[in-house]
Amino acid sequence: MERLAVEFATAESAICYGRTGVSMVEFGGLCQWLMQVVNVITGNIDEPGGMMFPNTAIDSLSLSESSWDRYRSRVSGRPEFSSELPLCVLAEEITTPGEGQIRGLIAIGGNPALSMANGKGLEDAFDQLDFMVSVDPYLNETTRHADVILPPVGPFEKSHYDMYYHLYDTINWAKYSPRLFKPEGEGYTDFEILRELFSRILALRAKNPLSKALVTTATSLVKKTVTPERVIDLGLRFGPYGPGLNPFKKDALTLQKLKDNPGGVFLGHLERCLPERLFTKDKKIDLAPDIL
Repeated sequence: MERLAVEFATAESAICYGRTGVSMVEFGGLCQWLMQVVNVITGNIDEPGGMMFPNTAIDSLSLSESSWDRYRSRVSGRPEFSSELPLCVLAEEITTPGEGQIRGLIAIGGNPALSMANGKGLEDAFDQLDFMVSVDPYLNETTRHADVILPPVGPFEKSHYDMYYHLYDTINWAKYSPRLFKPEGEGYTDFEILRELFSRILALRAKNPLSKALVTTATSLVKKTVTPERVIDLGLRFGPYGPGLNPFKKDALTLQKLKDNPGGVFLGHLERCLPERLFTKDKKIDLAPDIL
């Protein structure tokens, strides 16, 4: 261990890296934190050969919300993180009576009854819901509890642009994958299913005829104008490689350019980006926050 520590600290470049095997254990949070600390204190963060960060074509990182402990879960008081609560509180939020008790659930993909701890408790909680709908192509340990399963088309029957894994790329690049096949018969993408589902929920929640008419008009307009391709195109146009409002910008990245290059477009190697890409107020990294 001492030899490894010396070699790591004195190497021209190095990186300490770990994923699921390190995270999903009793001290997963501590292990992940220690790995990042090792990278920082040895000067291997934001350096070639060390821990670097891509500049994605659609800057989803700057669009994401970062927050901590703005509110807490109703039953056990768990803090929110980026407007989300840990899944471990879902069962108790369903089974514990009182104001704010969860009585209906929309489950989108995944299989938490199998993949999360205390899956049996979560399944028992699902059975106590007044209504549950699953948007999922599979019948599994979670979706079998749903009153309605809305299956989307398969992965080859819809277009795809990756928003998540580009955040972990080792080069800057972008790729758009058009659908390969048209669905046989009636079929809808998960985007279309959720858009229709939320449109109907909003209409049902309207308290008077005027509100319902406004909601119906607004959702109808959204259906006609908002599509995944348009969202992607706007994200690319106003991203770091896009033309923005300048139609004459040379070599700018657009959705059409990605369609013309089905193998993807190389956007350059990773470059130093700190502290500009830090979203902390003081543009610094707190290596030992109070929560730890």
